Amino acid sequence: NGDIQIISSVARMLELVVPLIEHPSETFLAQLEEDSMKLILQHDRPIVASCLSCLGSVVNNVTRNFELIRDCFKKYYDYLAQIKMWLSTDTGTDALANIKRRQYFRRALFIVGLLLRHFNFNDSEVVGELPNNIKDLVFELFSFFLQQDDQDIQANTLKAIGSICIRHYEFMLESDLKSFYHRMLTSDDAPLTMKSEVLINIEMYLLDSTLITAQITPTRYPTYRLSTSTYGFNKDEPLASYQVIHC
Repeated sequence: NGDIQIISSVARMLELVVPLIEHPSETFLAQLEEDSMKLILQHDRPIVASCLSCLGSVVNNVTRNFELIRDCFKKYYDYLAQIKMWLSTDTGTDALANIKRRQYFRRALFIVGLLLRHFNFNDSEVVGELPNNIKDLVFELFSFFLQQDDQDIQANTLKAIGSICIRHYEFMLESDLKSFYHRMLTSDDAPLTMKSEVLINIEMYLLDSTLITAQITPTRYPTYRLSTSTYGFNKDEPLASYQVIHC
Protein backbone atom coordinates (compact mmCIF):
# COMPACT_ATOMS: atom_id res chain seq x y z
CA ASN A 1 0.00 0.00 0.00
CA GLY A 2 2.84 2.37 0.87
CA ASP A 3 4.69 1.49 -2.34
CA ILE A 4 1.58 2.22 -4.39
CA GLN A 5 1.23 5.66 -2.80
CA ILE A 6 4.92 6.44 -3.38
CA ILE A 7 4.84 5.41 -7.06
CA SER A 8 1.58 7.29 -7.65
CA SER A 9 2.95 10.43 -5.97
CA VAL A 10 6.18 10.32 -7.99
CA ALA A 11 4.20 9.84 -11.21
CA ARG A 12 2.02 12.82 -10.31
CA MET A 13 5.09 14.96 -9.60
CA LEU A 14 6.70 14.01 -12.93
CA GLU A 15 3.42 14.69 -14.72
CA LEU A 16 3.49 18.29 -13.47
CA VAL A 17 7.23 18.99 -13.60
CA VAL A 18 8.56 17.38 -16.80
CA PRO A 19 6.59 19.61 -19.23
CA LEU A 20 8.13 22.65 -17.48
CA ILE A 21 11.75 21.50 -17.87
CA GLU A 22 13.67 23.37 -20.56
CA HIS A 23 15.53 21.02 -22.94
CA PRO A 24 15.14 17.77 -20.96
CA SER A 25 17.56 14.97 -21.77
CA GLU A 26 16.32 12.62 -24.50
CA THR A 27 17.77 9.70 -22.54
CA PHE A 28 15.80 10.73 -19.47
CA LEU A 29 12.57 11.08 -21.47
CA ALA A 30 13.04 7.72 -23.20
CA GLN A 31 13.71 6.02 -19.85
CA LEU A 32 10.67 7.72 -18.30
CA GLU A 33 8.43 6.50 -21.13
CA GLU A 34 9.83 2.98 -20.89
CA ASP A 35 9.47 2.76 -17.11
CA SER A 36 5.95 4.22 -17.18
CA MET A 37 4.86 1.70 -19.79
CA LYS A 38 6.31 -1.20 -17.80
CA LEU A 39 4.34 -0.10 -14.73
CA ILE A 40 1.18 0.28 -16.83
CA LEU A 41 1.50 -3.23 -18.24
CA GLN A 42 2.33 -4.97 -14.97
CA HIS A 43 0.76 -3.22 -11.98
CA ASP A 44 -2.65 -2.64 -10.42
CA ARG A 45 -5.16 0.08 -11.22
CA PRO A 46 -3.96 2.93 -8.96
CA ILE A 47 -0.46 2.75 -10.45
CA VAL A 48 -1.80 2.23 -13.98
CA ALA A 49 -3.99 5.34 -13.66
CA SER A 50 -1.15 7.49 -12.26
CA CYS A 51 1.38 6.36 -14.86
CA LEU A 52 -1.00 6.82 -17.79
CA SER A 53 -1.81 10.33 -16.59
CA CYS A 54 1.94 11.03 -16.34
CA LEU A 55 2.56 9.53 -19.77
CA GLY A 56 -0.24 11.66 -21.18
CA SER A 57 1.45 14.81 -19.91
CA VAL A 58 4.91 13.81 -21.13
CA VAL A 59 3.93 12.51 -24.57
CA ASN A 60 1.34 15.18 -25.37
CA ASN A 61 3.50 18.11 -24.26
CA VAL A 62 7.10 16.99 -24.75
CA THR A 63 8.06 13.86 -26.69
CA ARG A 64 5.09 13.45 -29.10
CA ASN A 65 5.90 9.72 -29.16
CA PHE A 66 2.40 8.65 -30.16
CA GLU A 67 3.66 5.42 -31.71
CA LEU A 68 4.26 4.14 -28.18
CA ILE A 69 0.67 5.00 -27.28
CA ARG A 70 -0.75 3.35 -30.42
CA ASP A 71 1.21 0.15 -29.75
CA CYS A 72 -0.21 -0.05 -26.22
CA PHE A 73 -3.71 0.78 -27.44
CA LYS A 74 -3.63 -1.78 -30.24
CA LYS A 75 -2.41 -4.54 -27.90
CA TYR A 76 -5.48 -4.20 -25.65
CA TYR A 77 -8.04 -3.10 -28.23
CA ASP A 78 -7.34 -6.16 -30.38
CA TYR A 79 -7.79 -8.38 -27.33
CA LEU A 80 -11.15 -6.77 -26.52
CA ALA A 81 -12.27 -7.20 -30.14
CA GLN A 82 -11.34 -10.88 -29.87
CA ILE A 83 -13.41 -11.24 -26.69
CA LYS A 84 -16.36 -9.60 -28.43
CA MET A 85 -16.08 -12.11 -31.28
CA TRP A 86 -16.08 -15.00 -28.80
CA LEU A 87 -19.05 -13.60 -26.86
CA SER A 88 -20.98 -13.22 -30.12
CA THR A 89 -20.88 -16.98 -30.80
CA ASP A 90 -23.18 -19.65 -29.39
CA THR A 91 -20.47 -20.88 -27.02
CA GLY A 92 -19.36 -17.38 -26.08
CA THR A 93 -20.59 -17.58 -22.50
CA ASP A 94 -17.42 -19.53 -21.69
CA ALA A 95 -15.12 -16.89 -23.23
CA LEU A 96 -14.23 -15.37 -19.85
CA ALA A 97 -14.61 -18.47 -17.70
CA ASN A 98 -10.84 -18.64 -17.34
CA ILE A 99 -9.75 -16.42 -14.41
CA LYS A 100 -6.55 -15.15 -16.05
CA ARG A 101 -8.40 -14.31 -19.25
CA ARG A 102 -11.04 -12.38 -17.29
CA GLN A 103 -8.36 -10.49 -15.34
CA TYR A 104 -6.63 -9.53 -18.59
CA PHE A 105 -10.01 -8.46 -19.99
CA ARG A 106 -10.54 -6.12 -17.02
CA ARG A 107 -7.06 -4.65 -17.48
CA ALA A 108 -7.68 -4.13 -21.19
CA LEU A 109 -10.95 -2.30 -20.55
CA PHE A 110 -9.34 -0.07 -17.93
CA ILE A 111 -6.28 0.82 -20.02
CA VAL A 112 -8.14 1.48 -23.28
CA GLY A 113 -10.58 3.72 -21.41
CA LEU A 114 -7.73 5.72 -19.86
CA LEU A 115 -5.88 5.99 -23.18
CA LEU A 116 -8.95 7.65 -24.71
CA ARG A 117 -9.14 9.95 -21.70
CA HIS A 118 -5.54 11.15 -21.79
CA PHE A 119 -4.91 11.19 -25.56
CA ASN A 120 -6.89 12.90 -28.28
CA PHE A 121 -7.88 10.16 -30.71
CA ASN A 122 -9.49 12.81 -32.91
CA ASP A 123 -5.98 14.03 -33.75
CA SER A 124 -4.46 12.42 -36.86
CA GLU A 125 -1.01 12.54 -35.23
CA VAL A 126 -2.29 10.38 -32.39
CA VAL A 127 -4.44 8.09 -34.54
CA GLY A 128 -1.71 7.36 -37.11
CA GLU A 129 -2.53 4.20 -39.06
CA LEU A 130 -5.56 3.39 -36.89
CA PRO A 131 -9.06 4.00 -38.35
CA ASN A 132 -10.07 7.67 -38.22
CA ASN A 133 -13.21 6.76 -36.27
CA ILE A 134 -11.36 4.62 -33.73
CA LYS A 135 -12.92 6.36 -30.71
CA ASP A 136 -16.38 5.55 -32.08
CA LEU A 137 -15.35 1.94 -32.63
CA VAL A 138 -14.16 1.74 -29.02
CA PHE A 139 -17.44 3.18 -27.75
CA GLU A 140 -19.41 0.67 -29.85
CA LEU A 141 -17.25 -2.13 -28.46
CA PHE A 142 -17.82 -0.98 -24.89
CA SER A 143 -21.55 -0.60 -25.54
CA PHE A 144 -21.60 -4.26 -26.61
CA PHE A 145 -19.95 -5.33 -23.34
CA LEU A 146 -22.36 -3.15 -21.38
CA GLN A 147 -25.29 -5.17 -22.75
CA GLN A 148 -23.87 -8.52 -21.62
CA ASP A 149 -25.74 -10.37 -18.89
CA ASP A 150 -22.70 -10.41 -16.61
CA GLN A 151 -22.42 -7.93 -13.76
CA ASP A 152 -18.62 -8.13 -13.64
CA ILE A 153 -18.37 -7.28 -17.35
CA GLN A 154 -20.88 -4.46 -16.98
CA ALA A 155 -19.20 -2.94 -13.91
CA ASN A 156 -15.71 -2.94 -15.45
CA THR A 157 -17.06 -1.60 -18.75
CA LEU A 158 -18.78 1.22 -16.87
CA LYS A 159 -15.44 2.28 -15.37
CA ALA A 160 -13.90 2.38 -18.86
CA ILE A 161 -16.82 4.29 -20.38
CA GLY A 162 -16.54 6.83 -17.57
CA SER A 163 -12.95 7.53 -18.65
CA ILE A 164 -13.92 7.93 -22.31
CA CYS A 165 -16.76 10.34 -21.57
CA ILE A 166 -14.46 12.73 -19.70
CA ARG A 167 -12.77 13.74 -22.97
CA HIS A 168 -15.49 12.75 -25.44
CA TYR A 169 -18.45 14.25 -23.60
CA GLU A 170 -20.72 13.73 -26.63
CA PHE A 171 -20.94 10.05 -25.70
CA MET A 172 -22.76 11.06 -22.50
CA LEU A 173 -25.66 12.07 -24.75
CA GLU A 174 -25.87 8.74 -26.59
CA SER A 175 -29.39 7.37 -26.15
CA ASP A 176 -28.25 3.82 -25.27
CA LEU A 177 -25.90 5.03 -22.56
CA LYS A 178 -28.46 7.46 -21.14
CA SER A 179 -31.05 4.69 -21.06
CA PHE A 180 -28.63 2.35 -19.29
CA TYR A 181 -27.75 5.00 -16.69
CA HIS A 182 -31.42 5.80 -16.13
CA ARG A 183 -32.32 2.12 -15.79
CA MET A 184 -29.53 1.50 -13.27
CA LEU A 185 -30.47 4.50 -11.14
CA THR A 186 -34.24 3.98 -11.12
CA SER A 187 -34.55 0.20 -10.96
CA ASP A 188 -35.00 -1.37 -7.54
CA ASP A 189 -33.42 -4.55 -8.90
CA ALA A 190 -30.18 -2.91 -10.05
CA PRO A 191 -27.21 -3.87 -7.82
CA LEU A 192 -25.87 -1.10 -5.60
CA THR A 193 -22.42 -1.53 -7.13
CA MET A 194 -23.84 -0.64 -10.57
CA LYS A 195 -25.71 2.38 -9.20
CA SER A 196 -22.48 3.48 -7.55
CA GLU A 197 -20.45 3.13 -10.77
CA VAL A 198 -23.01 5.20 -12.70
CA LEU A 199 -22.90 7.98 -10.09
CA ILE A 200 -19.09 7.90 -10.03
CA ASN A 201 -19.03 8.30 -13.83
CA ILE A 202 -21.36 11.28 -13.68
CA GLU A 203 -19.35 12.84 -10.85
CA MET A 204 -16.06 12.34 -12.71
CA TYR A 205 -17.51 13.94 -15.82
CA LEU A 206 -18.85 16.97 -13.93
CA LEU A 207 -15.67 17.48 -11.90
CA ASP A 208 -13.35 17.21 -14.90
CA SER A 209 -15.41 19.67 -16.90
CA THR A 210 -14.60 22.32 -14.28
CA LEU A 211 -10.89 21.53 -13.79
CA ILE A 212 -8.44 24.12 -15.07
CA THR A 213 -4.97 23.15 -16.31
CA ALA A 214 -1.99 25.49 -16.38
CA GLN A 215 0.37 25.55 -19.34
CA ILE A 216 3.63 27.44 -19.79
CA THR A 217 4.00 29.50 -22.97
CA PRO A 218 7.30 29.86 -24.88
CA THR A 219 7.75 33.20 -23.07
CA ARG A 220 7.51 31.32 -19.74
CA TYR A 221 4.16 32.82 -18.74
CA PRO A 222 1.27 30.57 -17.62
CA THR A 223 -1.97 30.22 -19.55
CA TYR A 224 -5.08 28.48 -18.24
CA ARG A 225 -7.53 26.21 -20.04
CA LEU A 226 -10.40 23.96 -19.07
CA SER A 227 -9.31 20.35 -19.10
CA THR A 228 -12.53 19.40 -20.95
CA SER A 229 -14.72 21.38 -23.34
CA THR A 230 -18.01 22.33 -21.81
CA TYR A 231 -20.95 24.48 -22.75
CA GLY A 232 -19.71 27.94 -23.81
CA PHE A 233 -16.03 27.04 -23.40
CA ASN A 234 -13.46 25.31 -25.63
CA LYS A 235 -10.65 23.39 -23.92
CA ASP A 236 -8.29 24.39 -26.77
CA GLU A 237 -8.76 28.13 -26.16
CA PRO A 238 -7.09 29.86 -23.17
CA LEU A 239 -9.31 31.41 -20.55
CA ALA A 240 -9.32 35.18 -20.14
CA SER A 241 -7.71 36.54 -16.98
CA TYR A 242 -11.06 37.52 -15.47
CA GLN A 243 -12.31 33.93 -15.86
CA VAL A 244 -9.67 32.48 -13.51
CA ILE A 245 -9.75 32.96 -9.74
CA HIS A 246 -6.48 32.19 -7.94
CA CYS A 247 -6.84 30.73 -4.45
